[in-house]
Amino acid sequence: MPAEAFRYGYHDTQPGTGSQNLMAPARAWFATEAQQHPMVAPGAAYYLLIAAGIVVSLGIIAATFPLLARITGPEVARNE
Repeated sequence: MPAEAFRYGYHDTQPGTGSQNLMAPARAWFATEAQQHPMVAPGAAYYLLIAAGIVVSLGIIAATFPLLARITGPEVARNE
């Protein structure tokens, strides 16, 4: 952390006590000033890509269910 953060009081005095959440706006402001460009939330394309990835991964998992049923079905599990 740069020395300016300590000079202006943007550091956590009690790490691990929840003070990180209280300092979040100050940290965002400091990061914006230090990087010389604003911090912005991701756009709609980001959220669409994340949602599509989740849907595809759940589809792959669901596609394995018939194979899993065939491998672990009661006909296969019988021990004679």
